[in-house]
Formats: sequence, structure tokens, C-alpha cells
Amino acid sequence: HTHSHTHLQLDQKLHNSVLQTPDDLETSEFPTEDCSVMAGGSLTGWHADVATVMWRRMLGILGDVNSIKDPEIHAQVFDYLCELWQNLAKIRDNLGISLDNQSSPPPPVLIPPLRILTPWLFKATMLTERFKQGKLHAYKLICRIMKRRQDVSPNMDFLTHFYNIMHQGLLHQDQDIVNTIIKHCSPRFFSIGLPGATMLMLDFIVAAARVTACSSLNAPRVEAQILLGSLVCFPNFYEDLAALHPTTADVVLTKFPDIKEHIIKTILTSAREEPSAPARCVALCSLGIWLCEELSHGTEHPQIKDALNVICVTLKYPNKNVALVASDILHLLISYADHLQKFPPEMPKKIVEILIATITYLLPTTESSPHELDKRLVVSLLLCLLDWVMALPPKTLLQPIQTRSPPEREQPTKTLLSCIYKVLHGCVYGAQSFSSAKYFPMQLSDLSSPDYDPFLPLESLREPEPLHSPDSERSNKLQPVTEVRSRIQQGLVSIAARTVITHLVNHLGHYPMSGGPATLSSQVCENQDNPFCESADLGPELFNSPNLQFLVLNGTTLLSVLQIRSESGVPGGGMAAGLSSAPACVRVIIRDVAGKHSWDSAVLYGPPPCSPNSPAHTLLPQTESPHGTNLHLHTPPGGPLKRMELKEEDGEGDGEEERGMEGDGKDSQLVGEVQGEERNLNDEEKEEQGDGGEEERGQEEESIDHQLDGESGSEQLLAPPLAKRVCREAVPAWDSLREGDDTLDEMLQYLGYSSPECLQRAGMPLNIPAPPPVCVSEKQENDVINAILKQSAAEREFVLHRGEELNMRAVQQTEPETETPQSAFYYCRLLINILGLNSWEKRSNFHLLRKNEKLLRELKNLDSRQCRETHKIAVFYVAEGQEDKHSILTNTAGSQAYEDFVSGLGWEVDLTTHCGFMGGLQRNRSTGQTTPYFATSTTEVIYHVSTRMPHDQDQNLTKKLRHLGNDEVHIIWSEHSRDYRRGIIPTEFGDVLIIIYPMKNHMYSIQILKKPEVLFFGPLFDGAVVDMKILPTMVRATAINASRALKSLIPLYQNFYEERARYLENIVQHHQEPTTFEDYAARVYSPAPCTYLPSDTGSCLETLRGESPALGEAGSDSASPMSPRTSKTRMSMKLRRSSGSANKT
Repeated sequence: HTHSHTHLQLDQKLHNSVLQTPDDLETSEFPTEDCSVMAGGSLTGWHADVATVMWRRMLGILGDVNSIKDPEIHAQVFDYLCELWQNLAKIRDNLGISLDNQSSPPPPVLIPPLRILTPWLFKATMLTERFKQGKLHAYKLICRIMKRRQDVSPNMDFLTHFYNIMHQGLLHQDQDIVNTIIKHCSPRFFSIGLPGATMLMLDFIVAAARVTACSSLNAPRVEAQILLGSLVCFPNFYEDLAALHPTTADVVLTKFPDIKEHIIKTILTSAREEPSAPARCVALCSLGIWLCEELSHGTEHPQIKDALNVICVTLKYPNKNVALVASDILHLLISYADHLQKFPPEMPKKIVEILIATITYLLPTTESSPHELDKRLVVSLLLCLLDWVMALPPKTLLQPIQTRSPPEREQPTKTLLSCIYKVLHGCVYGAQSFSSAKYFPMQLSDLSSPDYDPFLPLESLREPEPLHSPDSERSNKLQPVTEVRSRIQQGLVSIAARTVITHLVNHLGHYPMSGGPATLSSQVCENQDNPFCESADLGPELFNSPNLQFLVLNGTTLLSVLQIRSESGVPGGGMAAGLSSAPACVRVIIRDVAGKHSWDSAVLYGPPPCSPNSPAHTLLPQTESPHGTNLHLHTPPGGPLKRMELKEEDGEGDGEEERGMEGDGKDSQLVGEVQGEERNLNDEEKEEQGDGGEEERGQEEESIDHQLDGESGSEQLLAPPLAKRVCREAVPAWDSLREGDDTLDEMLQYLGYSSPECLQRAGMPLNIPAPPPVCVSEKQENDVINAILKQSAAEREFVLHRGEELNMRAVQQTEPETETPQSAFYYCRLLINILGLNSWEKRSNFHLLRKNEKLLRELKNLDSRQCRETHKIAVFYVAEGQEDKHSILTNTAGSQAYEDFVSGLGWEVDLTTHCGFMGGLQRNRSTGQTTPYFATSTTEVIYHVSTRMPHDQDQNLTKKLRHLGNDEVHIIWSEHSRDYRRGIIPTEFGDVLIIIYPMKNHMYSIQILKKPEVLFFGPLFDGAVVDMKILPTMVRATAINASRALKSLIPLYQNFYEERARYLENIVQHHQEPTTFEDYAARVYSPAPCTYLPSDTGSCLETLRGESPALGEAGSDSASPMSPRTSKTRMSMKLRRSSGSANKT
């Protein structure tokens, strides 16, 4: 090639550019060896460069193909050129590929000239309408050439001609030309990073709108929607974007600040009116991406409400595939619920109301529909409703809702949460329950507002769509599949609704728990803290535990009731901190469709004895009140009164003293009066008492300190003795007589003196002895007297010698000690009875389980099943130049953008301590130390990240490939200059590949490769372009939806809640033990005989006794249940949630 470069025509320049021949190339630069004579070397014969030159010359012999006069021949030639270029492209794709998949070869030196045909193509586009077919082939080939990755960047002359031709073609009046450009530029025209490609953005928007507006179903509708969807993130990124004006053929750049409005207006129209189902699905996904983009940037765009309106109305679209895509988009927006609360503020509540009304609208027709897809749509809406409810704060859920009910229907104000449970109730028991106003949640007309139109018209599809998904080839080979599937379908909606109800009851406002988002179900089992079980796993010895019983409630819930030791030595006192409680507590382990939950309960009697409010202390003032009152009334104020006040203060505390002295006005008045009387008495008798008064006061104080034991002490204190009465005018007192005095004689003498009318004879005292009887001799009288004296002496001797014996004393009444129940199942039986489960009404729904080893195996299997939807997804990093498996798998780190992306997929968890879904990863660090993990209350996702797994040995590399290759969804971050090929990672799985290519403008192009049988999924689609702000969320949602789509292809596949519900049903059917009430009561009273004792304890009683820290040294409750005040202290049960803690700490 020795042309004069200064006089070359434009087409020759283009030839040089596509042949990759620089304009200033000289002959001396060609190598003189290792090439043929034709190329300036010394080799002779047939070589690769000779074949290349010969091929180029043979092509040149054709001359200018655009000079062909016959349009048909012209079209055939260009059709062949398309085939020729396709072969060249295949040759290029197969160059530089690793043969052993262990190392990447260097880039090839010689590559096919893929742009060699462009001069003919450019010229063909300027031909007349007679050559229309050839022009269409030319436009098709131009688009195919330029939407590929360019090995050599085109020069400016080439780009100028290319953009001019594309501008003219997109504005062409012929719709076929526009359709051809749109079809073959999609999906990756804007993602390959051609310099200045954004100039054509507005042209493509207008052209895509023309395609969607035409009535032909053969138009490239899906490709047009993909091109529009790939542009939704550009306006926020570029702001004021300069582009070619779509109304003039001149190449003039103009700034269009409203380019976002053009894009979203076209997409909104397509989402409402697009007649093609696949194209409408792409339009809905584009709306979802645009909503997330706007919400994350906080633009508060006014058309956000319109986009949400279209998505929510599509939920009830007749085509269920389209409605399912809308449900997925609404599910995606949960990640941006916080942004939605800011604009519009009522939108999260509105979305929940829309879901309720839509389910209410769809349920009657769904129940009568024979198609599974109809039921799957309602189930998808139920799960979407569940996640939205879990994401909203309780304040929002308790807000009232406005309904357009008739005025005569007087119903209490409905809250959002009550409507949620009403629609779930209808899904469980059937749509006929909605006929009652009591159970009717809300209707679509209640949602009408200026911002939302529930009856927004949507155009119907104009192409035949199946009402349900066709069966796969594998399922057709199974004979009983149809029968089993129809049986499963019957309860599909009901099981999902029951799961949602149970999930809300257990986890609403209680997720994430203290164990973290990875913990949803309890990990506590019946063998833990069980003194009768020493094994580390569920074993047959549990059946011999007298403190454990297995029960089933309502045919859907398994209960394990276990009596264990009370907590002692725990900081703060454990569960019954600061309270007097029973020596044992009850653990209830519940297994239902929502998971496994564990509760501990304890009987609480009241405050401990040392507490001021304890029953024992409130009893003391009542027992001492009679003595206290007497002392208070008769004791002089100077001494014993003060002492008694101190005594009462010590006994009752400050609170009782204040209540006694200040709170009761009558008591204080009485005390004042008594004190006044005693003060007067003290003044009058002070002189009489003299020095003896002080001694008597000391004696009185001492007697008070000794609690006034004995009646004599009390009399001495109550009536201190006066001077002895020696005159007969005074009444003789027993304490004033001297020893030997006759008390009767003294009394008779006093009566005769004080009451002379009583004398039998005047002047004759009454105490004169009577004469002896006539019939009794003196000897007889003396005998009687002696007998009386002897008897008196004998009685005194008996009292003196035997009066102190125990059998002569009164028996002291002692307080009964606390009796610990002897049964190892006593408190469990008490709790079951208090909860009303032993009643006749519950007897038909409460049964025993048959104990055998098969039950234990099935309990273990049930506990091993996940209570959430689980997904495992592989993540690969491909660096520049990596074309083989070994190089990709040995990457230990990626670029900063890649690491930021991985951190956005989920949070890092330590595999050695992670208690959630593992996805096959090991805790022994053989599969890495950490990995990203994401979880909600209904979904778990764990990522197998290639850069996190070790590869120091071939064995580890094989294990790494096994974990990564067995995942069905692969996320590939590729920074290589060539497209990722599916065969680089050899695996039978990897049915869906989500490939991310970083672009030069810091945006990210998405390529999705999937097998043909995989149904459509979103929100990302092949050709989407997003920015880093929403990239991790979009990729995670797309990977989850792809995993669901793959699982739906499995014959007889069941969701996690369906599988768990069926498994619970099987356990109940095979292990429920029908018993009479007598047998049931006996088994509840004693689950199993105590045949052996634990090795670390002396007896069953000691095993369960474990004194509560709140009890005294004797281990008994000082509060008597019959005392007046303690009867007010009711026995209560305290429940403590222990879900998620394997061991109590």
C-alpha cells in the first residue's frame, strides 16, 4: 500500500481505518522475516497473511456493490455481506480463548477487520426507495457492527458519518427503517461506550415512541422498551444533556433539560397501552428502575405518583404474568420505603391499602379458577403485603382508614392493621366471609383520591397469551403430577394466608431480634437444661423423662412442655429477678408453620420477704395491734409511750408510721386525748410515787422490751400497785394482802362494814365463824379439815414437781412450711390447666403425640428446615485480560468499585458464628472467613463470593468451584475488554448469568443470559444501564427473582411455608395419639415414671428444688395464702421469650 495519503477520498480513509492501517505507515516498518513475500518478508508458500491479502483482493474485485442496478440482486449481495460479517464476528470471538482453561493467552495480533464493509453500507443507506431491501440490510449490518465492543476505537471521520447516517435513519419517514435500527441497536447501543453516542438519545426516544405507537405486533416492541429502559438513569447522571434535535436533519447539538420527561412519558404510556405482554413487562421494569433512581436521588419528581398508580393498577391485570411483574416491582420498592415516607408521605400506607383492596377484589375469582397461575398471583400479593407490613412502623399500621361505606352502616373506625387481618381471614376461610360487613376489609373504590385512580384504564393485550404457564418436559413425563398438583393448589392461598397471620403474630415489631437478622426461629431443644437428659441431641431417653410431654394443638402446632430448674445465680436474678417464685419453671417449645419458638414461664407469688411491700411485713402490725393499743392508752407519755412509737416504726416502716399518725385523723385525736389523761394522771401521782417512779418506769421499759410475756407483767404495767389498804374501808385486793391473810375473811369484813344491811344480825360481823353443826362431831370436822389440807398439799406438790412437763403445756401453733411438689411435671400441668387447654371445649383440639424414634427423627428434620425462603448466589470477579477459569477463581480481591458493589449486596457475617442460612459453606474456614449475607423476615440470601474463598491448594480450588458452580444464579463483575462467555466456568448449573460491565462514564451495563425455558423476571433486563447508587439493590432483587423463576420450573415445587405446613400435617397424622380423657389426664399428670435419677443430683425433688434467690434460708414463702393482705397478692405467670438463644447466658 503505497498510496498518497493526502489525496485519498473519504471512503478510502474509512477503508484504512477499518483495516487498522495507520495513515503514516511506511514499508520499512514491515518485518522482513516470519511473513510472506507479499507482505514484504522472505517466506514463500501459502501463509495466513497471504490468505488474508488474497481474501481482501477477491472482495475488492467485486467493485462497488452499490452500483448494482437490480434491487433484488443488490439485496441478495447485502444479505450475503451480513452472513459474511457474521462469520468474521465468530472468528473474532474465538480468537484469544484459553484452550486448557488454566491460563489466559495474550490478545491476538491479527484480528478480522469487522468494519471493512462499512463504506458500502454507508453508501447503501443513501440509495433511493427502489433499493429499500438492500438499505434495510445495510442498516441492520451497521447496527450490528457498532453495538459490539470495538477492539480499535473508530476515528472521528468514521463516527461523524456513522452518527449522521443514524440520525437520518431514525428520522426517516419509512417505519421499516426505524424498526430495523431499533431492533438491531438494542439492547446494548448505549452501554458499549461509543464516544458521543448520547447525541442520539433523543432520536432514539422519539423513534422508540413511534415503534410503540404503531399498531403492528411485528414491530420491535420489546427492543424499543429495552432502549427506553436503558436511558432512565442518564438524565440524573448527565443533568442538561446535549443531543441532536429530532425534528431536523441538520447535525446541530441542542440542550434538552426535559429529556427525563420525554423518557418517562413514553414508558408510562407503554406500561398502560402496550399490546405486547413481553414489552409491557419490560416497561414495568423500566418504571421500577426509574422509581428507585428517583427515590434514591431524592428528586421528588411529580410523576412518581403516576408511575406508582400504573404499577398498582396493573396488580389486577387479567394477564397474570404481567400482574406478577408488577407485584415484583412493588416488592422491590420495600427497599426504598424510607424514601417513600418522605415523598409522598402517605404512599407506604396507601400501598398497603391497595394490596388489601386488590386481594379482596381478586379472591372470589381466584378460588373458582382452575389455573395455578391465578392462585400464584394472590400468593405473591400476600407475601408482598407481609413484607410491606413488616417494613412499616406500628404508628402507621394503627392509623384509621377512610372508607366510602353507606351512612347507615355504623361500624367502628377501621385501622389499617384490622383490615390486614380481615383480608387474611377471608383468604383462610374463603371469600364468602367478605359477605359479612364485620369481615369485609375494603374495596377499590375506597382508594379513590386525586393522587390515585384505582380504575385507571389499561389497554388489553392483542396477542394470545396462555392463562397459565405450560408444564415443563420433565413434569409431563410424570404420570401423577397433575393429580398431585391439583390437590396442592386447593389450599395454596389458605396456607399462604395462615403463614402470613402466624408470621405477623410472632414477628411484627419483633424483628430483627436481639440475635440479629439471621435469627428467626429458636434453636432451643428439649434436651437442653433437662436434668433427665445428658445427650447433646434429641434421643430416645427423652421419652423416659418424667418432666417432658409432647402435645399437638389444633392439628397444626406441636407443643413440647418441659419442667426445668429455676434460674439461680444469674446476674439480676434471672427471669424472676426480685420476686418470690416457684423453685421450678416451665419451658414451652412451639413448632408451627412460622418456625420454632421457645418460652420460659415461672409462677410468681409476690415480692420477696425482705421487701417493704412483702406480705410478711404487712401481717406484723395486725398481730401486735391489741397489745399496742393497750400500751398506747395506759402507758405514761414520758417513758413507755416513746419506746412503743419506736417499736412500731421499726416494725412497720416509715410508711406505716406516717399513715398511722398523719393519715388517720381519728387515731391522732384519740392518741391526743389519751395522752392528755395520762399527763393529768402523771401530775397527780408524781408526788405519791416519789423516787419509786423512776424505778417503776425502768421496769416498765424493760417489760416492754421483753414483749410483755406473761399476764402478771401485763397487770403490773396496766395498774401499778398503790399503798396496801389496812383499813376496812378499802376493798381488799389480792396484791395488798400479806401472807397468811384470809382473803374471804377480809372480804366479809369489808362487806359488813360497807353494807351493814347485809349483816344477818346487827353488830355481828360476817367474818365470825359459824358454830359447828349439831350432827357433826369435832373429830369428824377435824378429819374433813385434814383431808382438805392433804388434798391441797398434794395438788401443790403435783404442780411443783410436774407442772413444767411438756404434756402439761399448751401446744404451740407453728407456721406450716412450704411444700415442694413431688411430681416432676407439676408446674407444667399447672400451666396447661391455667391456659385452659385441659377444658372439655379444648379436648377435641388438644392431643398427645405418640412417642417413638420416628417422631424424634421427624422433629429433627422439621427443625433443620428453613422457616424463610433461601437463596444462594455465586459472585465472580473477572479482571482485565482474564479468559480462563483458573485466573478468575484465583482472584483474592477486586477493584474498589467491585468491593463497594459486594458490600451493597449484603452485610458481612463471620461463618464460624453465623446462625442463619449457610448455603453449603463450612464453619471450619475451609470456604472462607466471612461472606456477604442479606436477610429479611421472609427471605435469606447468602453469596458465594469467589474472592472471599481460599484457593491456596488445588483441593481448595476444586471445593471453591464446586460451591460456586452449583449455584443456579451467577453474578459476574467483568472488567475485561471482551464479553464474558458462559463456558469459562464449566458447570451444569448457572442457568441465569447476571453480568455487570463497568462503563467509562461510571455507569454499569447489565447483560442477562438465561436458558430459554426460564420465565421472564426483573427488575433488571438485558441491556439495562444503572448507576452505582441503585446497582446493588437492583442486582440483588433480580437475582432473587431469577432464583424464584428457576425454582418454579421444578416439578411439584413447593415454597418453604407449603413444605413446612405439609410436613407438620404429616407428623400430626402419623403421630397423634387418640386417647380417652382418663388416659389423657393420666399422661398429663405423669408423662413417664421416674425410673432413674440424674447422676449429679440426689433425688428428683432435689433436682427440681433449686431454691429461688428471692426465698429465705428455709426455702419457704413467708406469705401465707390465707392472710388478709397476702390474699391480694395474686399468683401470676411471667413469660420470657427465649427464641434464638441456644443456651441461656
